[in-house]
Amino acid sequence: MIKHIVIWKLAGDDAAKKATFEEFKKDTDHLREIIPEVKDLKVGLNTNGGAYQLVLDGIFANEADLNTYANHPEHVAMKNSMKGKMTDRIAVDYEF
Repeated sequence: MIKHIVIWKLAGDDAAKKATFEEFKKDTDHLREIIPEVKDLKVGLNTNGGAYQLVLDGIFANEADLNTYANHPEHVAMKNSMKGKMTDRIAVDYEF
Protein backbone atom coordinates (compact mmCIF):
# COMPACT_ATOMS: atom_id res chain seq x y z
CA MET A 1 0.00 0.00 0.00
CA ILE A 2 1.09 3.57 -0.71
CA LYS A 3 0.23 6.53 1.51
CA HIS A 4 0.14 9.83 -0.41
CA ILE A 5 0.17 13.01 1.67
CA VAL A 6 0.24 16.51 0.20
CA ILE A 7 0.07 19.80 2.08
CA TRP A 8 -0.34 23.30 0.65
CA LYS A 9 -0.15 26.92 1.69
CA LEU A 10 -3.26 28.68 0.47
CA ALA A 11 -3.23 32.10 -1.17
CA GLY A 12 -5.42 35.05 -0.24
CA ASP A 13 -7.36 36.18 2.79
CA ASP A 14 -9.42 33.92 5.07
CA ALA A 15 -12.47 34.07 2.79
CA ALA A 16 -10.40 33.11 -0.26
CA LYS A 17 -8.76 30.27 1.66
CA LYS A 18 -12.14 28.95 2.77
CA ALA A 19 -13.48 29.10 -0.80
CA THR A 20 -10.39 27.27 -2.09
CA PHE A 21 -10.82 24.57 0.55
CA GLU A 22 -14.51 24.07 -0.33
CA GLU A 23 -13.75 23.84 -4.05
CA PHE A 24 -10.82 21.48 -3.43
CA LYS A 25 -12.92 19.23 -1.18
CA LYS A 26 -15.74 19.02 -3.73
CA ASP A 27 -13.29 18.20 -6.53
CA THR A 28 -11.47 15.63 -4.39
CA ASP A 29 -14.74 13.91 -3.48
CA HIS A 30 -15.47 13.68 -7.21
CA LEU A 31 -12.05 12.14 -7.93
CA ARG A 32 -12.59 9.55 -5.20
CA GLU A 33 -15.84 8.52 -6.88
CA ILE A 34 -14.56 8.25 -10.46
CA ILE A 35 -11.03 6.82 -10.10
CA PRO A 36 -11.27 3.19 -8.99
CA GLU A 37 -7.57 3.01 -8.07
CA VAL A 38 -8.20 5.38 -5.15
CA LYS A 39 -8.62 3.29 -1.99
CA ASP A 40 -9.16 6.34 0.24
CA LEU A 41 -8.82 10.09 -0.23
CA LYS A 42 -9.43 12.65 2.50
CA VAL A 43 -9.05 16.42 2.65
CA GLY A 44 -8.78 18.61 5.72
CA LEU A 45 -7.66 21.93 7.09
CA ASN A 46 -4.74 22.23 9.48
CA THR A 47 -6.08 22.88 12.97
CA ASN A 48 -2.77 23.81 14.64
CA GLY A 49 -2.30 27.22 13.03
CA GLY A 50 0.78 26.16 11.09
CA ALA A 51 2.10 27.71 7.91
CA TYR A 52 0.39 25.11 5.70
CA GLN A 53 -3.40 25.05 5.72
CA LEU A 54 -4.66 22.29 3.39
CA VAL A 55 -3.88 18.57 3.53
CA LEU A 56 -4.75 15.68 1.23
CA ASP A 57 -4.33 12.14 2.58
CA GLY A 58 -4.67 9.27 0.11
CA ILE A 59 -4.19 5.52 0.03
CA PHE A 60 -3.39 3.47 -3.08
CA ALA A 61 -2.70 -0.23 -3.49
CA ASN A 62 0.63 0.39 -5.23
CA GLU A 63 2.72 2.96 -7.07
CA ALA A 64 1.07 2.13 -10.41
CA ASP A 65 -2.36 3.01 -8.96
CA LEU A 66 -0.97 6.26 -7.55
CA ASN A 67 0.43 7.10 -11.00
CA THR A 68 -2.94 6.31 -12.61
CA TYR A 69 -4.57 8.77 -10.20
CA ALA A 70 -1.87 11.41 -10.72
CA ASN A 71 -2.21 11.27 -14.52
CA HIS A 72 -5.99 10.91 -14.69
CA PRO A 73 -7.43 13.71 -16.88
CA GLU A 74 -9.85 14.84 -14.13
CA HIS A 75 -6.99 15.07 -11.61
CA VAL A 76 -4.86 17.03 -14.06
CA ALA A 77 -7.80 19.41 -14.70
CA MET A 78 -8.27 19.87 -10.96
CA LYS A 79 -4.59 20.69 -10.49
CA ASN A 80 -4.78 23.26 -13.28
CA SER A 81 -7.89 24.86 -11.75
CA MET A 82 -6.05 25.33 -8.43
CA LYS A 83 -3.11 27.25 -9.92
CA GLY A 84 -2.75 30.63 -8.25
CA LYS A 85 -4.84 29.55 -5.25
CA MET A 86 -1.93 27.78 -3.55
CA THR A 87 1.52 29.22 -2.94
CA ASP A 88 3.57 26.22 -1.83
CA ARG A 89 3.30 22.41 -1.80
CA ILE A 90 4.97 19.52 0.00
CA ALA A 91 4.28 15.89 -0.95
CA VAL A 92 5.30 12.62 0.70
CA ASP A 93 4.62 9.10 -0.52
CA TYR A 94 5.53 6.01 1.49
CA GLU A 95 4.86 2.30 1.56
CA PHE A 96 3.13 0.73 4.53
